[in-house]
Amino acid sequence: MDTYTSPVVNETITPPQTPPTPPEEKKSLLEKISLVVFMITIFILPFAFVPNPYAPVEITKTVVVAFGTLIPLLCLAFLSIKKKTLKIPYHPLLITMGAILLATVLSGFGSASIWKSFIGQGFEVGTVSFLALLFVVATLTVHFTLKNRDRILQIYTALLASFSVVALFHLTRLIFGADFLSFGVLGSLTSSLVGTWYDFGIFASIILLISFFGIKFFTTGKVLKALLFFFLAVSVITVFIVNSALVWLALAIVFLGVSVYEFLSSSAPTFAKKFPVFSLVLLIISLLCVWQGPRIADILASSLQINPTEIALSWRSTLDVATATLKNSPVLGAGPNRFGSEYLLYKPLAVNSTIFWNTEFSNGSGFIPTTLVTGGVLGFALWILFLVFFLKSGISALRHSVDPKTRFVVTSTFFTASFLWVMSILYAPSHAILFFTFLFTGLFITSLFVDNKISFMQVGGGEGGLMKLTVRVALIAFLAFCIIWTIVYAKKAIALSYFRSGIHALNLADSAGLEKAENKFKKSLMYDSSDVYYQALSEITILKITALAQQLQAQADAGAKTLDQETLEKISTLVTSALESTNSAIKLDPTNYYNYISQARISEVATSLKIPNAYENAKASYANALIHNPLNPGLYLSLARLEASQNKMDEAFQNIGNALQLKQNYTEAIFFLSQLQVSQGKIADAITSVLATTQLNPTNPLLFFQLGLLYYNDKQYQEAGVSFSKAVELSPVYANARYFLGLTLARLGRNPEAIAQFEAVLETNPENQEVALIISNLKAGKSPFTDAKPPVDNTPEKRDTLPVKETTSSAPKTKKTP
Repeated sequence: MDTYTSPVVNETITPPQTPPTPPEEKKSLLEKISLVVFMITIFILPFAFVPNPYAPVEITKTVVVAFGTLIPLLCLAFLSIKKKTLKIPYHPLLITMGAILLATVLSGFGSASIWKSFIGQGFEVGTVSFLALLFVVATLTVHFTLKNRDRILQIYTALLASFSVVALFHLTRLIFGADFLSFGVLGSLTSSLVGTWYDFGIFASIILLISFFGIKFFTTGKVLKALLFFFLAVSVITVFIVNSALVWLALAIVFLGVSVYEFLSSSAPTFAKKFPVFSLVLLIISLLCVWQGPRIADILASSLQINPTEIALSWRSTLDVATATLKNSPVLGAGPNRFGSEYLLYKPLAVNSTIFWNTEFSNGSGFIPTTLVTGGVLGFALWILFLVFFLKSGISALRHSVDPKTRFVVTSTFFTASFLWVMSILYAPSHAILFFTFLFTGLFITSLFVDNKISFMQVGGGEGGLMKLTVRVALIAFLAFCIIWTIVYAKKAIALSYFRSGIHALNLADSAGLEKAENKFKKSLMYDSSDVYYQALSEITILKITALAQQLQAQADAGAKTLDQETLEKISTLVTSALESTNSAIKLDPTNYYNYISQARISEVATSLKIPNAYENAKASYANALIHNPLNPGLYLSLARLEASQNKMDEAFQNIGNALQLKQNYTEAIFFLSQLQVSQGKIADAITSVLATTQLNPTNPLLFFQLGLLYYNDKQYQEAGVSFSKAVELSPVYANARYFLGLTLARLGRNPEAIAQFEAVLETNPENQEVALIISNLKAGKSPFTDAKPPVDNTPEKRDTLPVKETTSSAPKTKKTP
C-alpha cells in the first residue's frame, strides 16, 4: 500500500502495516477533468449563488451539485467503457446505501405524483434524483481518494479555503450592516451564502472538527499548527455567533465520543493523565452553549442585531404526521418529496392558533425523521441500519488505527461524518450540508480501506468474452442514463431561468411586462412540464381577463347599452385557455391544492362575468383543494366569499364558521364576518351577540376587534374606540386593531393619539405606503385618505382584505415553533 504522506508537513512516520496496492495508474484526461470538476465543486458550493432576487440560493446550489457530480460521473463512465472493466468496492455501508436508494425508487413509483417524487422542479432535496446525486458524491469521493489518499488533505484544504471566503463575507456584513453586499438577495444579517443561517453554523463546525483533529495529530510544523489554531478559533466564534442549540448539541455528542476514545486509547501511565483536556474543554463549551443558548441568543440579537427567523417542525408534530401517513402507506410511505402534502393532510390542529398556520413544511424535524413519512417503515429502517453499520465500522476502525497519520484520517473523517449524521437526525440541512455529509461519509469509507476493511469485486477484466460484452453493454447503458440525467437537469435549469425572468417581468406591472412574462412562462414549459409553470400561466390569464373586464365596466359606466362582443369573446377564449392550463397542472400533480386554487380563481373571475357553470366549477375546485388541505381555514374563507358573491348567505356564514372552528383567532374571517353582518343589516344583533361573548371571554383580543369593527361600521366611534383599545391592551402588537383604533381616534378628532397608533403600526409594517400616507395627512391636519390612489380607498372596513399584515412580531398570542 502507498505510504500516506502529507503535502504540507514533513514528518517521518511508520506507515500502516497493510497489504501493498498496485501503483496508481497513469491519469487519463477524463480522470483529470473529473477530479478538477469535483474539487472545484467542493470549493465553490458553500458560497455559490446568483446575485438576483429571482434566482433563490437553493436553485444555484442544486445546479452546482448536479453538474459538479454528473460531469465527473460521465467522464468516469466513459473511461470505464474504454477499459472494458468495472471495479466495485464491497462493504456493508455501500450495500446499505444501495438498498436505501432502491427502496426510495420503489417508494417513488408508489407516490401519488411520480414526477414530483423523482425530480420535482429540480431543486428539492427530497427527490429520488437528488438522493441519487448524494450517493454518487460518496462514490466519487471514494474513487478519487482511494487512488491517492493525499487528496483527503486536498479536500480539507479546499474546505478551509471555502470557509475563509464565507467567513470573511459574513464578518464584513456583520461590521457594515445588512445592506452591505446584499446583492438584492441577502435581506438580513442571517441570510447566508451556505443555505440557511444554521447551515452556516454547521459548515463552521466542520471546519472546527478538521482543525481540532489536525492540531491533535500533526505534531510538527509550527506554521501549520498556528494556521489550524486560527481556523479553530474563527470556527468556534462563528458557531457561537450562529448560536444554534442543535449544532452545539451535535458537537457535544461528538466531543463526548472523542473524549471517550482518547481516554480508552491513551497509553498514559496514570489515570489522571489519561483525561483528554483539549477534547473535554470543547465538550464543556458545547454543553454550556446548549444550556445557556437562549440567553446567549438574546445577548447576540441585541448587540449584533442578529435575529434568525428560521422555523422548523417539532419532533412531536413530525411524529403526528408520520403516524397518520403510516396508517395508509406503512411499508413505502407517501413517497420521496411528499412530506409537504402529508403535513397539510395531518398537521396538528394546534398549529392553526399560531402565526405558522399557513406555513408549509417540506421536511420534518430532521432529514432522517422525514424519511419515516416519505419512505415508510422500509426506508426508515434502512437508514437506521446504515447508521448502525456506520457506527460499528467507525468503532472498529478507531480500535485498529495505530500510527498518527492513519488515526488522523480515521478520526477526522469518522467524527466529522458522525457530527453531520447527528445533524441530519436533529435538523433538515439544505443542499450544501447534505453534499458534505455524503462527502465525509465517502472519506470515511476511504479510511476503512486504509485499515484494510473494504474488498473489491472486479468484473469484465479477465472473464470470458460474454462477460466482457455484458459489462460493456451495461456500462454503455449506464453512460446513456447519465447523459439523459444530465440533460434533464440542464433543461430544468433553463426552465427555471425562464420562469424567474417571467416573474421579474410580471413585477414591471405594465402590459409589456405581462406579455413578456407570458412568453417566458411558455418557454419554461418548452423545457420542463411543471404544474407551477401552468399555475403562472393561469395567473397571467386572470390579469388579462381583469383588464378586459375593466374595459367592459368602463363602457357600462359610460352608458353603453350593449357591451363589446369582441371583448366578451376574448374573455371567453381566455377563460377556456386558463382552465386548460389548470387542468394540465392537475394532471401533473393531482394532490397539489394550489392547482385547484388556480382553477377556482379562474372560475371566480368567470362567475363575476356571469359565465354559465362558473360558480359551480369554482365551488367544486375549492372542494377539491380542501380534500388535499383540509385544515386550512383560508380555503373556507375563500368559499365564504364565493358564496356571498352569489348572495348565498347561509352557506357563506357556514363556511366562515368552519374557518373559525379551525382557527379561532383568524382575524381575516372575523373581518369578513363583520362585513356580512353589516350587509345583512344585523349590526345591532351582532353587537349584542359579540358583546355577550366578550363578557364570557374577556381576554380574547379578536372578539374586541370584531366588536370594534361592528361599532365602527355603525358609526358608534366612541364605543368602537373603547373596543379597539381593549384589543390593543390585550395584544399590543395587534397591527389591524391599532390601525382601526387610529382611524377611530381620527374620527373623534384626537389626531395626536391617532398618529401614535399609526406610527406603532408602521414599526411592524415599514413598507406599508398606505399607513405612511395616513400619518402624513394627519400631521398636516388633513383627512386620513386625502390623495389616496387605488387600490387604497377611504373605506377600509369594506375592503376584501385587511389593510395591514399581521407579521411575525405583530400577531396576537403566537408561538415561535409549531
